[in-house]
Amino acid sequence: RRLDGYSPLRAAVIYDTSGNQLAPLQRGERLRLSSAGARAPSWRAWAQRSCPEPSPPAMHHPTSQTPLRILMVCMGNICRSPTAHGVLEKMVADAGLASHITVDSAGTHSYHVDEPPDERAQQHAALRGYDLSAQRARRLVARDFDTFHLVLVMDAANETHARPLCPPGQHHRLRRLTDYCTTLQVSEVPDPYYGGAAGFEQVLDIVEDACRGLLATLAPR
Repeated sequence: RRLDGYSPLRAAVIYDTSGNQLAPLQRGERLRLSSAGARAPSWRAWAQRSCPEPSPPAMHHPTSQTPLRILMVCMGNICRSPTAHGVLEKMVADAGLASHITVDSAGTHSYHVDEPPDERAQQHAALRGYDLSAQRARRLVARDFDTFHLVLVMDAANETHARPLCPPGQHHRLRRLTDYCTTLQVSEVPDPYYGGAAGFEQVLDIVEDACRGLLATLAPR
């Protein structure tokens, strides 16, 4: 319980993620958390600032013997993730990395299993040189997190549905595709399904930016 801006800290010693001792305290000693007149944050917030989360395990680096496998994920696997699949696949091929990096896509829901990508997605992608016609929708499953080194979702809703399928120890594989954008300041790839042509063009703009950024991080050593 907090009294007069002070909070009792039960731990005698705090360590960082490398095992180094931080802010040693005697049991029962109180830690000042805020200045007078300000609301004192919880000790957990203080601990998180002092002991940041450990970095995720190093990404598997692609080689021709052990290619990097990347899975693009949206809701139905007929608009955004097939577009991202086709864009990255072509960029990989154009860079001569087809034997080092493989790409697939899936959806968090089973609305369109075995269907080809949305015709509008195919048409807009084709105008930029991407062929999506061979793709067929499938649903994301738990074993995908063992099969693929990166599972890249398009938005927060996709992430919410994908996370329960992700086994313990594999959460570092689940990320948003937009984490790799280098030019556009966006956090999601918006769903164009109920919109018009501009929505599909926006998807392509974001996906191309993100895929270029992603590919730049994956150049074989």
